[in-house]
Amino acid sequence: YYLVILLFYQKNNFVGDSFIYLYKDLINNNNLQQIILVEFKGARRMKKIGVAVKENGKHLEHFGICEYFIVYKYDENSHNIEYENILFSSKDHRPEGEEWEKSADTIKGCDIVICEKIGLVARAEVERMGIKIIESEGLVENALDNFINREIKKSSIKL
Repeated sequence: YYLVILLFYQKNNFVGDSFIYLYKDLINNNNLQQIILVEFKGARRMKKIGVAVKENGKHLEHFGICEYFIVYKYDENSHNIEYENILFSSKDHRPEGEEWEKSADTIKGCDIVICEKIGLVARAEVERMGIKIIESEGLVENALDNFINREIKKSSIKL
């Protein structure tokens, strides 16, 4: 007897369904059971990258004084990046708060933030939020290219 069960599950930050095929081979004459579990690799893991930019949108900005972030979607499988939207850091919604706190509130939905610099207190809070920080300088395009190249190198390393 052969019994094939198709289970669907969805994990946090996955796009589409990921499939698990459970193949159960029942061997009657020996009463043995073999179970083979295979994960379908077609699921795409998407990450959101918030990039702190200066007013022209082409150069990176310091995290704490950044007035807006350009958000990109990054596909870990294909290493493609595409524009998603712009998040404005409301610098006047809490006048008593620190500037970096307003930036931190703005990027809550991101997995990664790329900025020119970030202060120690802001770094600790952003990392506590589970957001990876990448400090870089110069053009946004170059910072994203460097990020992709590092990710490609990491994914090609087999341990």
